[in-house]
Amino acid sequence: MLSALFAGALIAGASLVCGQAVMALSGRERFSPVAPAAGLSVLLVVCGVAVKLPGHGTAAALAAGLALAASLWVLVPRLGELGPVRVGAVATALIAAAVVAIPFATSGRVGILGQGLVNDDMASHLLFTEWVDTREGPTPDLIEDGYPLGPHAVVSAVSKASGASLVQGFAGVTGAIVLLAALTAYGALGGVREWLRAPGATLAALPYLGAAYLAQGAFKEPMLALALVGFALSLPVLRECWRGYSPTIVSTFDDRGRRWMRGQALLALPGGVIAAGTIYNYSFPGLAWLALAAITWALLTAWYERERREGMHLRDRVRWATPVIVAGVAIPVIAALPELIRIVSFAGFEAFSPSGAEGNTGFGNLRQPLNPLQSLGVWPSSEFRLSASNAGTSALAFYAGALLAAVALAWGLGRAYARREAAMPAAFVAGVVGYLGALAVGTPYTSAKALTVLAPVVMLIALRGLLSAERLEDESESEAQWWPPRPLRPVVRFGVPALAVAFIAAAAFSTLLPLRQSAVGPNDVADRLIDDFRPEVQGENVLFLGRDNFISWELLGADDVFSPLLNHYDTEETPTLYRATPINAKFDWDNVPAQALADFDFAITTSSAFNSEAPPEFQPAKRSGDFILWERAAPASVDRRTLLEPLFPGASVDCSQPAKASLAGVAGTATVLPAAPAVGQVWEPRPNITDSSGASQELSLAPGRWEISMQFAGTRELRVAAPSVGLDAELPANLLFRGPSPYYTVGEIEVPGSPGGAEVPVSFEATAGEPPLIGRVLGTETRAYLGRIAATPLGDRERVPLSEVCGRYLDWYEPDRPGAPAASGIEAPSLQEPQEDGPDE
Repeated sequence: MLSALFAGALIAGASLVCGQAVMALSGRERFSPVAPAAGLSVLLVVCGVAVKLPGHGTAAALAAGLALAASLWVLVPRLGELGPVRVGAVATALIAAAVVAIPFATSGRVGILGQGLVNDDMASHLLFTEWVDTREGPTPDLIEDGYPLGPHAVVSAVSKASGASLVQGFAGVTGAIVLLAALTAYGALGGVREWLRAPGATLAALPYLGAAYLAQGAFKEPMLALALVGFALSLPVLRECWRGYSPTIVSTFDDRGRRWMRGQALLALPGGVIAAGTIYNYSFPGLAWLALAAITWALLTAWYERERREGMHLRDRVRWATPVIVAGVAIPVIAALPELIRIVSFAGFEAFSPSGAEGNTGFGNLRQPLNPLQSLGVWPSSEFRLSASNAGTSALAFYAGALLAAVALAWGLGRAYARREAAMPAAFVAGVVGYLGALAVGTPYTSAKALTVLAPVVMLIALRGLLSAERLEDESESEAQWWPPRPLRPVVRFGVPALAVAFIAAAAFSTLLPLRQSAVGPNDVADRLIDDFRPEVQGENVLFLGRDNFISWELLGADDVFSPLLNHYDTEETPTLYRATPINAKFDWDNVPAQALADFDFAITTSSAFNSEAPPEFQPAKRSGDFILWERAAPASVDRRTLLEPLFPGASVDCSQPAKASLAGVAGTATVLPAAPAVGQVWEPRPNITDSSGASQELSLAPGRWEISMQFAGTRELRVAAPSVGLDAELPANLLFRGPSPYYTVGEIEVPGSPGGAEVPVSFEATAGEPPLIGRVLGTETRAYLGRIAATPLGDRERVPLSEVCGRYLDWYEPDRPGAPAASGIEAPSLQEPQEDGPDE
């Protein structure tokens, strides 16, 4: 936790210093709410460029340090002009840090946000970040496609500077984004009473959708939202440039005229820097929001002044604002030159249109398009992907909350318009148009991202109106006489405070829900695979017979990591695998045909006994936790064949079935288990359990020794007990879950009775561990997902003639004539091309 806090503090502190230096260079000495976004943009650009240099992450850290030193050099002579540090700003930073820490506090660990249950995009981000620093292994396809890597360069730099791991570095980025956004909102809520301003700023930084996205490890959209708000707040200072007034000194291009032009151009510095940072965060699509905000602000400002100026005079305004416009465009263009090739490549990028199987195209990890009402900030569900009709809460609560938020937004917009404010309404228009554009030409996935960018703007406008924040624009005109509307005036005195209390309470509760229920992945498996297996497989092709979307990062440096399952987190996939079921649910040696297995010298499986016997040419090289690293010791020497095994490591040979009886007539040998494994069916009362509701299941087992294995995932530890046979095992939290998973070892049991005696019913009980104290206080619920439980008889596998396999449980067999065609009628798997997993598999 301390390393993540330190990493986040470094990013936030450096951003504030660099941002305020940018403001000082532009002629604004006192602290500005634009500084956080401008400073983070400086880090994105500086680290994004420096990470390409020799040393990569180290070079990025040094470059960020130089930028910080230069910023201090600019600021130190101006310390007296910055003004005192407000207690409310410190309170805002502390409250924001406490709120963003909720997912980590309620889970009891710092790990990967959203892992397994919601979103595993962090698998790609970790891989990209470490690859950018080490250049080990093949270049990830998305990087070749121009994926913007500014945030990854910042994480690489802060990890070098702080000693934090990459996982802790991304946790620090998450915290820094919220803290910077809260300080931006604090500045935008000037004039509000301090006891309301700090919590209000935190809520504006973390509206419902913003919290939901950060809780699943998504940082680019919240970062873009911060840039949009900061950019909008940088526009009011340009008002004099946009008025179109021409001072006499500009009529001749003397020294005073040139100084005036330079002064105008410098005013565009903060906005230009934010635009540059946006390119390194979101590539060129991110500029659309900023451009829309700038155009809308310019038009609104001209519209407000149309009566006094007897027209909008847009041509005249553009003429006299040319230095600002040129500077505002030139800064991001120059900053983007090192990224030019990547930006061009990104033009054909398809990451914003992720595809799933069978009609799921364009949904990504969503189940259906997001309801745009979610961007209003009141949505009483911990799972943002659920529609109102599918959530456990009554749909009426969702729509009543959305109506409440819509009224708050309408009040805020009305108040802003009446006060001739243009900055935040311009950001709102940009966000709405961005969403409508994504809706028209994009996918549900891109539309959801656009809503996330819009959400903080909506919240800030509503809070500014309800809490009576001071004007953003330097305008002496009083509020329009028509505001508030005449019918509302009798209730404004009491109605607005009541609306504010109801809206803030509902919005804060909505924000809390996804934060307290966020899945935070444990680091044990990743640490073991990185420390124990990664050094052994450098430069090698590795076959991974497990379920872990982070495996390409964990084994970075391997030539390629192959898996029988296809999903968009894998770097490559084995091209010729057969599947026995349509859901890719088999994790076993037998799922890899011999011609594909011959390409690998290393393989990784779980250590569960509920696995087929390893081919004789592979020997265990290392064991680590639940996994075994196998290394080829010799070329393949047997013609390994199996029966049709849909899900399990073998199949019973029932010779009453002609398709299997013919196997006994084949010359050859077979490997058989002492007895058939026993596999459970359904947990009662349900397989999805919480810390307040367990589940049980019964297996009928013959006397003897058995190993118990099961498929599971859980946000906390899982206890599996069978009191009648003395089993009481605790399995660590496991979020390597996006559908069917391999089996993990639970423990060994001894079923009493004489050999060959009657089967004994053995009852297994599964319970999930409680969250830490802070989680229990906030109402966090442990969630666990129970798959099948299996009992495998312990004892040596036997080699028997095929003539003796009737009634036995066959793992694999070898005919006496290698390469001979299978005997007629024998059931056997056929090679099939693998299919991509859908999100619910």
